Amino acid sequence: MPIDRLFGPLFSLAVGIGLTVLFVSFPSPVAGQLSASLLDDETEVSSIRFRFLDSESFSPSRLMNQIGLTERGSFYGLAKRFAFLPLVSPPEPRLFDPLSLQMDVVRLREFYRGEGYAEAFVRYEVTLDREQNLVDVEFLMTEGRPRTLGSLEFLGPNGASLEEALAPEVLPEWQDFVRETEAMSGDRFGEAARVRIEGSLIRWLGEQGYPFPAIESSVDENSPGLQVHLRVRVDPGSRYRVGS
Repeated sequence: MPIDRLFGPLFSLAVGIGLTVLFVSFPSPVAGQLSASLLDDETEVSSIRFRFLDSESFSPSRLMNQIGLTERGSFYGLAKRFAFLPLVSPPEPRLFDPLSLQMDVVRLREFYRGEGYAEAFVRYEVTLDREQNLVDVEFLMTEGRPRTLGSLEFLGPNGASLEEALAPEVLPEWQDFVRETEAMSGDRFGEAARVRIEGSLIRWLGEQGYPFPAIESSVDENSPGLQVHLRVRVDPGSRYRVGS
């Protein structure tokens, strides 16, 4: 597709008056259609930033760990300048890839949804310095409302309460575990929280002599609002004790 048709009269006007630095806001679905007249195989990423449009639950450094694109960083120019020295290696190029940018949008959305933000939306803006052949990437983050844990229940292998499948002597400790877990009600809930609850349950069962439990959890999202109901079905398996 011709670039002037893609970005409209404003882009053509910018090119016509010979602007050195061009600001381009690319809608996410269009990134893979960029013309080679704007980008080439040597275009590098100068910086990556995150702008939060509603709330900020995660630090930019944590979000950087979720994406594939990398930036030059503040010491890139210094390392490049002294690369002629014997013990100084030239810095790796931080190439810009529109496909990687698209994939990073998906990665960020999946990260947020895994953390309980089912309504999360991510888009981006790219600023191109045509003279330096560098781009600045800014992700625009809208977290939306988080899902929260409304209630949870632990079931045994026959569908009844898990208490019926546990040894009587561990029931007091089990009640303590249930109370501690129910205290999470109202907290943000996503896949990460579900994994933490399952992991805590596996560790607790192991401490009580059940080393090989089978656990399967399901989420009921039909609760009012964005609350969810977590149902954990457990087959604790055989109990082993020291000396048995």
